[in-house]
Amino acid sequence: MILVMDRGDNHATVDKELLANKAIASTPAGENKAIIRMGGQYLLGFGPRTASAVRDLSKRLYGDAVSQ
Repeated sequence: MILVMDRGDNHATVDKELLANKAIASTPAGENKAIIRMGGQYLLGFGPRTASAVRDLSKRLYGDAVSQ
């Protein structure tokens, strides 16, 4: 899995551009186009939403198989 901070504006890189990098495309995640995009501030803000961000990332990685 490749985790990408979704920044928007003119800093955004679309999946096609990301996978054009041979070093990334040749990894198992690149070959499977397994890319997760999440808001950088949400995921790395380390504030009151941290637990929610961890749960959201866990669901994206493992689906609903993760117990509460």
